[in-house]
Amino acid sequence: MDIDAGTNESFRGGAGVRAGYGGDTVRASATARVWNVFSTDNEVDILADVPLGISDDGMEGVYGDVSGQVDVNLSTNTTLYLKGGILFSDDVTKPNASGGFAVYW
Repeated sequence: MDIDAGTNESFRGGAGVRAGYGGDTVRASATARVWNVFSTDNEVDILADVPLGISDDGMEGVYGDVSGQVDVNLSTNTTLYLKGGILFSDDVTKPNASGGFAVYW
């Protein structure tokens, strides 16, 4: 099996707003953005017995994303975070979520 990473070039621009709350224990924020894909040439080809093409992320033209994040200070050196959002356009919808923690020393 061979993998051809292709050219992987794209040019995107966006603008958005972010609002948040920052307390001593809990911080929360929400972000909304509008993007435009001006040009894209992202493609990866996997060549096996039968060629399998895996294209780029499918986002072309104008699309938007909305996300939110909550950070909770569990102690003076440990923070828990949860983040979720969605990318959307006329023909693509991609939800996403992540979480984790950070320990500072």
